[in-house]
Amino acid sequence: MWRVGHDITSEAPPADLESVLRGRYFPFAEATTDLEYSILFALTGVHKAAYSSLRSYFELSLVGTYFLAHPDADRKAREWLQGRSNTPFKRDLFGIILAQPVFVAAEPALNLKARLDATYGRLSDFAHTRGAAFGHLALTKSNRPRFQPEALQAFIDDALEAGRVTALALILQRPILTLSMPLFEKFGLNVPLSGFLDGEQVATLRSILSEADFEWAERWALNDPDTVQLAQYIEALPDITEAEWAEQKRRFDESLQQLAPKVPDSSDPAAGV
Repeated sequence: MWRVGHDITSEAPPADLESVLRGRYFPFAEATTDLEYSILFALTGVHKAAYSSLRSYFELSLVGTYFLAHPDADRKAREWLQGRSNTPFKRDLFGIILAQPVFVAAEPALNLKARLDATYGRLSDFAHTRGAAFGHLALTKSNRPRFQPEALQAFIDDALEAGRVTALALILQRPILTLSMPLFEKFGLNVPLSGFLDGEQVATLRSILSEADFEWAERWALNDPDTVQLAQYIEALPDITEAEWAEQKRRFDESLQQLAPKVPDSSDPAAGV
């Protein structure tokens, strides 16, 4: 599940400077951190907090997809990022996301609306404590944090489904994510910040989705002219040469040296002051 956060949630959305400045990338970055905390809490027996963070991961992933799909995305995302508007409610999120043509076309095969609704509801039941069955005592069998294998297994199942449906929502919005791109072969160390997946990351995507779900999304990508054109453009780029690799590595090493803390010179009278 950790790989889902780092290979998909943080890497798949566009993270170019324009997307960052306009607030479209922040929800995905924050969602990835929430997922990390949820896993940490689950592994240390803080089971209800794990669900609260998982619910935040789920919601923020959908908020990011909502901003990618919204016709007035720049204004909406900027206002939200600056704290001048509330986080969109479920009705708004689902209304914008599921109205996209690709989601309408996918619904008979993927049943995404019902799956999103069920996941949102279950995670909200824990976040808002829908009765004793969703409280601390039911999860930990104790009045203090305590690791419970059964609670961990339930969390894993719920986290995987949250990862599946948010990944589906994102790749339907950006179909090229189902196609493995030769990023390092073409760009070396200067790969695009985000917005594409390499072979290993696509393998992570395949590992959490059912074969039928992934194949439907992949077929859509291969039949979308814009997606095919972009993929062909990247694949047609020349591979980076050994000399270019060496130059990128030299610049990277120089940057690391500049960032490294300087060790004070012991002969300097000001050293240690």
